[in-house]
Amino acid sequence: MLLLPVNRLSQYEFYLKSMLEYMLPNDPERDDYENAAAALAQSSLVVQASWLESGNFASIVKVQQACRSDKGPLDLAHQGRTFIQDFKFKKHYIALFSDSVLIAIKASKPKEFHKVKDILDIGSIT
Repeated sequence: MLLLPVNRLSQYEFYLKSMLEYMLPNDPERDDYENAAAALAQSSLVVQASWLESGNFASIVKVQQACRSDKGPLDLAHQGRTFIQDFKFKKHYIALFSDSVLIAIKASKPKEFHKVKDILDIGSIT
């Protein structure tokens, strides 16, 4: 089975750290191996953060595509916004974000859109 390129980052980092265990402390290549392992560890963190962010963005877009507003185009994708969860009740659809709550009338049929009634800024809720 072939590994995804992203999985290889962690695997290469592991290999380099394993090789360091067998190197002498004064080996002239030791610094290069340590720097490469650190760079791979940092790259792996960046890739993981990017995956999380892209998953978050996809969730926000999914909510946006499922809803329509009488007030014009719906733009839910904002910098720093995190999708938390959505809820489907008998008559209402609620999407909870890190900074706001979307309240909509639930679509009556699967291919219809939820009708947005309001988007509440969490900071303004008292």
